Amino acid sequence: MDSLFRVFGGGWPRTLRRLLVLALVLLPTSAGAADRLTDLAAKLRGDKDFRVRTQAALALGVSQSDRAVAPLCSGLDDEDQTVRAASAAALGKLRRGGLDCITRRLTTEQHPKVKEMLTKVLHRLQQPLLPTIGPETRYYVAVGPTTNKTSGADAEIETLVREALNKELAKDKTLAVAPSDETPDQATQVLAKHKALKSVFIWPKLQAGDENGSLSFKLSFTLFSYPDKVFKGSLAQSARLPGAKSADLRALEELMDAAAPLIVAKFIANVGRLE
Repeated sequence: MDSLFRVFGGGWPRTLRRLLVLALVLLPTSAGAADRLTDLAAKLRGDKDFRVRTQAALALGVSQSDRAVAPLCSGLDDEDQTVRAASAAALGKLRRGGLDCITRRLTTEQHPKVKEMLTKVLHRLQQPLLPTIGPETRYYVAVGPTTNKTSGADAEIETLVREALNKELAKDKTLAVAPSDETPDQATQVLAKHKALKSVFIWPKLQAGDENGSLSFKLSFTLFSYPDKVFKGSLAQSARLPGAKSADLRALEELMDAAAPLIVAKFIANVGRLE
């Protein structure tokens, strides 16, 4: 079984890794699984030892039960940073919900490592479990992290851009979108199984600023081959909203909803020309 920390990357204390191993003994068996989940939820909610709460969160993350989502969401508000991180990682491993509570916690979380974990899990939950490659698929598309040139918070801008682009890209059956946390080795394996696919990496950039009483907005794509990332070209879509400010996330969302379909349409029209 993949480790939570292989899924989300290194950088976490060895203690947390050891607790994952200890948590495996807490996994519910087929007999009494419901009781065991209740017990784990109770430990996560109320045990005085943060290590026990952490073990309970990690065990819930590999329980494969929808009932684990609610207690893990509650664990995001734990007073201990290790428990909060473990609860976030567990939701990412479980992949049965929790997008709303991850998004909510990101707006208040102060610890940089926990915030980093929350951001990774948010991106993971926004992606399909596996890339959907069907008979009509011609292009395998990976979307990289957004370069943010606005005054908005990075996590909020990243979510705004990724959700809008994934929504538009998913509408075209000739495109399959790669998971946001896919490694180069994983991409190579996918493409080896589907040799007819052409692969493209999109690096989005958002620039927004206040100009003559309007919000000036520009969404651009730098295009590369994938996974080796050789430059292939660029696209851009501009927009303007009178009376709005770059600090207004709602205004940025409005412009994103208008610009994303246009730039994705440009991409689809031109992707076949990339060599």
